[in-house]
Amino acid sequence: MGARISVDDFALILRGWCDSKRRVRVVLTHPLVPFAVSGTVYAVNAQGFSITIDEENTVAVSVVGCEFGFMDLPEGERVLGKQVESGLVAVRTDFRLVVMLLEDE
Repeated sequence: MGARISVDDFALILRGWCDSKRRVRVVLTHPLVPFAVSGTVYAVNAQGFSITIDEENTVAVSVVGCEFGFMDLPEGERVLGKQVESGLVAVRTDFRLVVMLLEDE
């Protein structure tokens, strides 16, 4: 994890991505329920956020109890063929969540 940020800053950045309807990739590393989805940020609050995958599917994530920071991005990092512009990390003892802002199409 790169520079640490507060939960308020984490939520503020996600709200900006929500307002701009930018595509994100969310990857959860958890021993029982790992997942990765792409979509747009739908809603954000201090407890968590949700990602709209398509018209019928949304995933919500709780970040209560997490430490937050920016993602260390290797130069030229690409995910699903798209350049990663920025990334956030939320870490708790039981999981690591990465939210990556993808380049505009």
